[in-house]
Amino acid sequence: MMSTTPILRVEGLTRRFGGLVAVNHVDLSVQQGELIGLIGPNGAGKTTTIRCMMNFIKPSKGIINILGMDSQDDTKAIHKRVGYLTGEMDYFENLTGMQYIKYIASLQGKLDHKEINRLSRRLKANLNQKIRTLSRGNKQKIGLISAFQHKPELLIMDEPTS
Repeated sequence: MMSTTPILRVEGLTRRFGGLVAVNHVDLSVQQGELIGLIGPNGAGKTTTIRCMMNFIKPSKGIINILGMDSQDDTKAIHKRVGYLTGEMDYFENLTGMQYIKYIASLQGKLDHKEINRLSRRLKANLNQKIRTLSRGNKQKIGLISAFQHKPELLIMDEPTS
């Protein structure tokens, strides 16, 4: 029997940057097994919402609960159980794919070499090249491997098709 407790619950999420309201009172609930997408024009607050969920930035107001835990109080525990695919890998251009995966795995608390090898073979990803030398599609492969390698209970992806 599936639980009725949402695996992701966002209530009244608001994020301001000075006078700019980037996210305004977002409510969202996701049950286990559901797939949702945030759709909107550039600047609508989709990435800001996701960054608040992952506690990369603090909300101005609101509650975010992931897998029964508070996103701000239980960030480390959440990151161990959630796979995250960033929309931007530009900050990591000097790392190889494997160095990036190891860095993300250190945040997740688990490095599964067997799963990394399986995923890299399946996606035909070269983990030894510097990220700056990779095409957008090959960068996404590295991101996918890092998001999936620890077999997360929840996957959050920002711009997964770009």
